[in-house]
Amino acid sequence: MRINMTSDSFETTARRVSTGQRINRAADDPAGLAISEKMRSQTRGLSQAIRNSQDRISMLQVKDSALSSVNGSLQQIRELKLQAENGTYTAEDRAAINDQIDQLKADISSTVSTSSYNEQKLIDGALGENQLESIGDVDRAMDSVSSQRSEAGAEQNRLEHEIKNEMVAHENLTAAESNIRDTDIARQMMERVKNDIMEQADILLHSNLNRKNALMLLTD
Repeated sequence: MRINMTSDSFETTARRVSTGQRINRAADDPAGLAISEKMRSQTRGLSQAIRNSQDRISMLQVKDSALSSVNGSLQQIRELKLQAENGTYTAEDRAAINDQIDQLKADISSTVSTSSYNEQKLIDGALGENQLESIGDVDRAMDSVSSQRSEAGAEQNRLEHEIKNEMVAHENLTAAESNIRDTDIARQMMERVKNDIMEQADILLHSNLNRKNALMLLTD
């Protein structure tokens, strides 16, 4: 019986050393396993939440880049309209300026219509429909762009803050789960050496007993 018990202990220790885990089956620590599995589920949930936030940030960055391009075009249109009011310009000069403005309007419409992330439109279509006939129209369009960029920036800051908190929670949960589930290799190696010694001692003891019993039979 002692040999069997030592052998079972040796197998448990060997399994823990080979896997690096203290809990390899429910019988090793039922309560610990239940807590560990719950923590693992929580860390997986946090990992997915982090990925979701990172994807959202990527989308916001694409949106901000597109809005930045639109804003640049709007600024150029405003400058050109002010330039066209110069009384020294000829009709031909103003026509050339209008051609530039029309090209910039086309660039804005293209950016608005093509800016997407995973097939989701990123910019309000009304911005591309604005005819931008007057400087007032341009100013209102620029205000709209600034508002959208501000909202996107605020959301990105919030998401980045959430990610930091979720990463800290993930790290803490992972460490706590590791403390419950993982094995202490040094301790298990000492346990393995002890089991080896005990098993050898048991074998030697039984061998001596068997030899003694055999001698007793011979002398009877």
